[in-house]
Parts: sequence; structure tokens; C-alpha cells
Amino acid sequence: MRNQRFVVLLAALAALTLCPAGAALADDLQTVGDPDSLGFSARRLARMTSWFEAQSEKGDPSGFVVGIARGGKLAYLQATGFEDHDRKMPMRPDSIFRIGSMSKQITSVATMILVDEGKLELDAPVAQYLPELRDMQVVKKDPVTGDPILSDVARKIFEPAKRAMTIRDLLRNTSGLVYASPDYADPGFENAAIHVLYGARAPFRRDKPIADFVASLGALPLLHQPGEVWEYAIGYDVLGRVIEVVSGQPFDQFLQSRLFAPLHMVDSGFSVPQDKLARLVAVPGPQPQPPFANGDVGKPQTFFSGGGGIVSTVPDFLRFCQMLLNGGELDGVRILKPETVRLMTTNSLPPKMHIAGHEVGPAFGTGWGLGFAVRTSPDFSYIPGAVGSFNWQGSWGTFFSIDPAQKLILIMMMQRSEHSENGFYFDAIHRLPYAALNVPEAPAPVASGQGNAGALAEYVGRYVFGGSASSLDRQTSVADGNGWTGLESVIAGTDGLRVIKLADTGPAAKAGVMAGDHSDRRQVDQGPDLGGGLSSDFRSGLRRDQVQDHPRDAERSARCCLCPGGGSCAECRASSQWRGRQARRRGNRPMVNPRFRKGTADARGGPLKG
Repeated sequence: MRNQRFVVLLAALAALTLCPAGAALADDLQTVGDPDSLGFSARRLARMTSWFEAQSEKGDPSGFVVGIARGGKLAYLQATGFEDHDRKMPMRPDSIFRIGSMSKQITSVATMILVDEGKLELDAPVAQYLPELRDMQVVKKDPVTGDPILSDVARKIFEPAKRAMTIRDLLRNTSGLVYASPDYADPGFENAAIHVLYGARAPFRRDKPIADFVASLGALPLLHQPGEVWEYAIGYDVLGRVIEVVSGQPFDQFLQSRLFAPLHMVDSGFSVPQDKLARLVAVPGPQPQPPFANGDVGKPQTFFSGGGGIVSTVPDFLRFCQMLLNGGELDGVRILKPETVRLMTTNSLPPKMHIAGHEVGPAFGTGWGLGFAVRTSPDFSYIPGAVGSFNWQGSWGTFFSIDPAQKLILIMMMQRSEHSENGFYFDAIHRLPYAALNVPEAPAPVASGQGNAGALAEYVGRYVFGGSASSLDRQTSVADGNGWTGLESVIAGTDGLRVIKLADTGPAAKAGVMAGDHSDRRQVDQGPDLGGGLSSDFRSGLRRDQVQDHPRDAERSARCCLCPGGGSCAECRASSQWRGRQARRRGNRPMVNPRFRKGTADARGGPLKG
């Protein structure tokens, strides 16, 4: 009996030793705690639930699961709507979703496990592990236009790579490899043909192993010189094969034994077993058929796509995110070294690197680490939270974000047809949780008209959520909410406005306004009044005849992206249809909020691959 008590005491002591103070425990992420004790307003969280319930009633998406953790404790976990709208099967907190490109972060962590163990070198040539990718050549480009010389491509005349692509290149999207779809071609350059070539010669076939896919890449040219251009790419699928070669295990088995099992991510993998199929969320509408069907996860897979093939749940992904927020450890199980997590979630892109599309780069306050988008600007970003926050999303409608300053994790999962326009919903999960945070009360109210400008300046932009993706941003959007002046986002300061982004062909761009321009608040617009739809800050230089270029008169105020009609009001539908037509004319499928379209030479971008 004495020995038995001694063993129990040792076990308890070991648990205390392995679980440092402040680290999240399993129970902390399974049971929803008191919102007030975690810094949230229960009333505002309830309003958030009502908003997602209203969206679910539209049928596409049929439902949501949203999870929020703060300080290692579960603050909110709510399922709304249906797993399957047609069969009226209610959504549940552990419903299983296709997470699309949120697979990339899992693959990145798996890669860095091997780096930590000394089995893989970050700056080693990829060909050191995959000889089939040795001596890859690069598409020749016109030195004046930067366009590929397609006649040379047709004759298979390429130039040698200046250096070999490395494991680090695969992780940070600077390998020179590209996705197959022309939708992801660098806007402003004639690169679509190379993307099509990838689709023809190296298609994603679900009936083939990743070894076959990687071998097919060896016969293709790189679009960019390694290390010179950031372009969202297939590098994470290549990393899946690297992991197989280095570990000696199939990629799915490596993830299960080294990541999913240790973290108790019990519903994550590349397919859904028979006994869990009832929890798999249905995708609305017709889907592609095998072998090209990305969403066909109801049977064992052959192609283990590290870039987009994993299924998971909100509770599972919360555990994955909490491990990262804890510096690589959860429940006493260490997955990565703390310094490795810091490296992965720190911007790795040089300031002058060319960005081929997407919401990454200095113009968007966003960098890229080793597998994660990272917030780099304190003033504006498409990533919510403080500088150093990191996130990503998936093409089926999933999203996560981690704010180390607030110790905050946000996860939203829904299921829509792949590459649908999901910016509307991503905006909601950006903003609503931050809006639900309790704001510390001021010691005493300031009487109206009594405050001085200096005392109030420090509050500029804080806890204002209307046009911002973060409570700490000074970024806002025009008063009509949809940018019909062509000014889509600005930084508002006490001395005026600085333009961050313009609509591609909007009136502001036509009037010669450029990103970075500054508008003095003291300027008075001498032109005709544009009415309540636009604030006076935006009137200078924009005449009525310029604004009339858009399908709606600027006097008609648009509803914000979280409109009371849930985006279903007549004005929102009309504006969405117009934006969709404009995007299709540009050859882009609108996958992200149209406010995020690029309008400057140093901020070109295309639709978001998820």
C-alpha cells in the first residue's frame, strides 16, 4: 500500500514537472470557461452566436463551428446550423471539416520536427532528399516586361537556376514552384501559361501517391529563380514527400505518430473512417469527381496532400494552435523547441522581395514565416491582433488566427464549395471576437468637449471595429463600406488620411490617387456634396462625375460587411454581383473580400489560394 501511494505521488510530481505554469491542460480546452474571467463580454459573445445562426439560415454555408481560447482556456465553442442542410443534421462542436490550406501549417510543423531532431537541414538543397528534383531549370523572362518568353518555353529553352531551391524555400513559398491554376498567376505578368503547364504535366491525382506527383515536377521548369519571388505554391506537397524520405514513414503515418497522437488530435487525418462519417460536414452543390476530387475524404487516401488534404475539427485545431502559442508544447508533450516556433512565426521575407499576388508584403502589413502569414505592421494588416500575430485559412471555408499578445486563438470552420468567396465570413471572425473583449473602463468619464487632443490621441483606432480587422488597427474603410469612391482602406490620423489601398479601376485611381498618398484634414472639398454616403475626409479631389463611374450613386450608403441583413440585403447582393463581374473580367476568381483587391504596382495580387 505504501509503495502504491509512493507511485501515485511520483506520477503527480512528474505531471507538475512536465506541465509548466500557464500551459494549457487538456481539460482547459474541453470545457468552456466563464467568459468574464477570460476577458470577454458574455452578452457580446451571444450576439456573435446570433450572427452566425443568421448566416446558417441561408443554406450556404449550412453551418459553422467557432472556437475561441484565451490564456490557455476555452472561452467559446459554438456550433450553429447543419452539418448537412438537405438532411437537416445539426452541426456539432466536433463536426469534421476539410481544412484545405490549413494543412500547410500542420505540414510545416511536421517538417520542423525533423529539423529539430537534426535529420533535416533548412538550407539544404531539396535535391539532397529528392534527387528527382535535381538541376531544375528556370523559365526565361523578358528583361523589360518580366513576362515569360513563351516561345522559349515551347522549345524547352530555359536558363539554369542561380542556386538550388532549399527546404527553407519550400516553407516560405520562394522555391519557384507554382500552383497549377492560372487563377494564381502573378497579376500584371503573362505567367498563366506556366501555371497551365503545371496543371497538364503534374496534376493532383487522388489515385496516385505523392512520390509520383513529385517525380512529375522534375520535368517542369521553375517559374522564378529560387529565393527571388514569393508566390503561394505547391511546396508543402513536396515537403510531404521529403518527410516520407527522411523519416522512412508514409506521410500520413508520420503525422499520426509524431503530431496527431501526441496532441490528442483524435479526428485529424487525410480521411474520415467509417465510424466517424456521420460527423463529416457536407459540401453544398455539385463537386468534382475522382480522381481529381479534393473533397472525397470518405475513404482511405493515396495522395497525402500536405498543402490541402487534411480533415480536422475545431477542438483538434485548438489543441494544435495552443501548442504553438505555448512555444511548441501542450500537456507536457513537447513537439517543437520554443526557438523553432519563434522562427516559424517571424517574417522571413526581405523587404525588397517581389510578391506574386495575395495579401502578403509590406503594402499589406503582412509577411510570411515558415508556413504562416505574420502581421508586421502595427497600423494595418489583414491579420487581426498585434504585430507578431499569425494565421491562415483554407479554401473550403476554414480560418485560424493566433494573437500572442492577447494569448488569443480564433478558429472558424464552415464548408463551402472549394475556392468560394469567403472574405465576408473571414471578416466576421476577424472582428467579432475582438469586439467581444472587455475594454478596461476609464477611471473617470471625460466631459464632452473637455478632452485635449494630446490626451485623446493615444486612443485613436483602439477598439473601433467598423472598418478594421483588429482592435489595435488605425486602418479603416470608407464610410460607404464598399469603396465606391475607389478608396478601399486608409489609415486615419489626427492630421488626415493615408491611403493604403485603392480599387483596381475606381474613381480615386482614375483621379491619380496612389497608395501612400496623404490627405490633409484641413482641405475643404469645393466640389458638389456627395451626400451622407461618404465622409468629408474622402471628398477632396473626387467629383460627382468621377463617382458616377460606379454602378451605385455614392449618395446611397452601402451596408457594412456585417450588415443587419447578413449580406443578403438588395444593396449587398448588387454590389457583390458587380464586384464578381469585375473580378471575372480581370481573370480572377474572387475568393477573398473584394475590399482586398490590389491596386498598385508594388501591391499586385490575385485571389487567395486556401
